[in-house]
Amino acid sequence: MSLTRATSPLNPLRALFPGHRQADARFQHVLEHMPGAALVVVPRTGQFVYLNSRAAALTGWTREELLTRALAEVVSAPEVLAHFYTLEPGNTRQLVGVPLRTRFGPAALIDARLSALEDGGETLVLVLATPAEERLAQERERARHAHILAHLPDFLRHFDTPTPEALPAALQTLTAIFQADSIALFRNAPDAPGFYLETGHGLPALFPPIIGPSEAQRLTVPWAWAHTQRSEGFLPQALRVAGWTHVLSQPVGRAPDILGALLLGFRPGNPPGASTAIFLEMAAQQVAHLIEQITRHARLLDTQRLAFHLTHQLDAVTALISEGIVTVNSSGAVNELSAAGARMLGYRAEDVIGLQFEDVLCADDGLIALIRSTLSGQDTQPREKEGVLHRRNGEKFPVIARMQPLPAPNGGCVLVLHDLTRERADEVQRQHVDHLAYVGQSIQAFAHEVRAPLNNISVGVQYLATRPATDETQLASLSKIQAETARLSQLMNDMLAWAKPVEPRLAPLDLGNLLRRLVSRWSAKFQQRNVTHTLTLPETCPPLLGDPLLLERVFVNLIENALQAMPAGGHLALSIAVVERGPAGRVLEARIGDSGPGIPEEHRRRIFDPYFTTKADGSGLGLAICKRIVTVHRGAIAVESFPGAGTIFTLTLPLPPDEPPAPETPA
Repeated sequence: MSLTRATSPLNPLRALFPGHRQADARFQHVLEHMPGAALVVVPRTGQFVYLNSRAAALTGWTREELLTRALAEVVSAPEVLAHFYTLEPGNTRQLVGVPLRTRFGPAALIDARLSALEDGGETLVLVLATPAEERLAQERERARHAHILAHLPDFLRHFDTPTPEALPAALQTLTAIFQADSIALFRNAPDAPGFYLETGHGLPALFPPIIGPSEAQRLTVPWAWAHTQRSEGFLPQALRVAGWTHVLSQPVGRAPDILGALLLGFRPGNPPGASTAIFLEMAAQQVAHLIEQITRHARLLDTQRLAFHLTHQLDAVTALISEGIVTVNSSGAVNELSAAGARMLGYRAEDVIGLQFEDVLCADDGLIALIRSTLSGQDTQPREKEGVLHRRNGEKFPVIARMQPLPAPNGGCVLVLHDLTRERADEVQRQHVDHLAYVGQSIQAFAHEVRAPLNNISVGVQYLATRPATDETQLASLSKIQAETARLSQLMNDMLAWAKPVEPRLAPLDLGNLLRRLVSRWSAKFQQRNVTHTLTLPETCPPLLGDPLLLERVFVNLIENALQAMPAGGHLALSIAVVERGPAGRVLEARIGDSGPGIPEEHRRRIFDPYFTTKADGSGLGLAICKRIVTVHRGAIAVESFPGAGTIFTLTLPLPPDEPPAPETPA
């Protein structure tokens, strides 16, 4: 019991009912219409003089029984009785938790407001009593309100990360906010009428996962259930089996777009508050918003993943396109530059994004004018124009620019730049090859015509040299003529070899043995020219398919060139190695290196061209013939040169694939 004292003036009841403690019907009528229990007691005697029916119901005694009882028989706490005896007229006191004896059971706790008045010199106390449980219920309700408002931000935080995991977490938060025991979210079944249980918290094992159409229809409007109600239908029976004593349900979403229903469950001893249903209605709508936000967020993630996939797919496709692709917006700024375009122009893509296209595409006036016309919207059809661009280093190169306008509202255009440099070079090379073919045919005819006269001249010179009358001067001249005739004859043979198609006779060939024979044959020349040599071979040299005569000619030519590059002597290194080339299989790599002065860069680029030579007596066909022979063997020949250190020629010849072992024949 607690006490609240007040000094506010009394309600002037005594002014309405003058006289001394006589049963006044009008005063009794007023007491009967008061909302709570009302009693009038005389503190001096402790007797009740007036009371209403609510006071009788509160104590369990009848009005007549209470009028015969003393105050001390009804209020058992001495400290409370003291307030009755000491309260002076004109004052009030509020008492809480006052124990009140009842007729049939233990004392009931009440809250009482005492108002003292004076009537004819006698002090009367008006007692207005209410059950203490009403105050406690109000306090609990206020506490619920404060708890809900204090923890509502915890629920709203789930909107920050609207992932599928946010929904069950949000329901768990709502369970704590409403101080409930369980919560369940039912959703519309996608392929059948009724609701299905999507998620929940604190649900018992026997909780129904599906609600039929008729029960689901009940949940499309606010619904409340208590265990004291009759169990009509499947859902109330299921709730009773689940051990719930109270259930509050609110539809999720608004009609006609109801998404489902949100159910709060309370177990015995934990009833819902009076305003829980109101807050649950707001929470159900917020759950609907959260579901919609989760759906939108999932779609956004799917869109982002699709955009990411398509972007990388487009990047992969663009990377395979040799043409440069430039995207220009309607204001003329560069939005995108493909990797091929960046290589073509000599920029990094990130360095030119946002720049005006004129600062990136340094083109001729005609090409610039056409791009501007496309950006202005005057040209709505794809256009194509050949022009000249400048690389970042100032180098000019020819291009074909194709322009495709982009649709409104953003506008702009896409430019596809095709570099014509290689095509122009290929055209020049093709013309050069055609010219060489023509020259080859002419030379072949010329060589055939010249060989016979050269043979006659050679025979005639040999005959003159055998005559005894010839003096020394004539012999020297004849010898010189004979040497020049032999050189011309060799030149004619080289020309015929170059002009004639190469038709190898392929057979298994041990390239290591071929080099051993050549080194043995040339060993005397090596000594004469003061050249040391080394030959490095693998332990096992697998055979290749080749023409031994043609390949021997290649190595003889390369060895002869190496000796000519070392007139004062030096070192010649020959080697063969078996090299794995991945999917291409194994190859034989043969190297011929000398320690000569090397080959200048400007000569190295043309060293395999026909008729290119730096020797006064050379035909310029030796290395060209070597390359031709290696090529028909599906191989390759390359040269490396180091000024002042020497030159290395590398031949790469393919090996036949390993044959699988033959299956064993059963005995």
